[in-house]
Amino acid sequence: VLAVCTYCSTGDLHALWRAAGRFAETTVRLFAAELVLVLVYLHDLGIMHRDVKMENILLDERGHLKLTDFGLSRHLQWGERAHTICGTLQYM
Repeated sequence: VLAVCTYCSTGDLHALWRAAGRFAETTVRLFAAELVLVLVYLHDLGIMHRDVKMENILLDERGHLKLTDFGLSRHLQWGERAHTICGTLQYM
């Protein structure tokens, strides 16, 4: 299996947050809007990510978000529910 991804030179959101200490409100608004858009897109496809956290959000050279690590994701049919408890313990 070969996976090809876009190079995200800025690293992950958690590392950027630790280095910056604090984000401006406009930056937080942009990040939140982009995250909502990607989650709506995935949900429209029936995909539930199940491990959204700062370490799984990468930033490209223009500062746009890329959601990664789909290891816990699951494809659900419309109306189907997932019953397993999963994710990263520190975020649950």
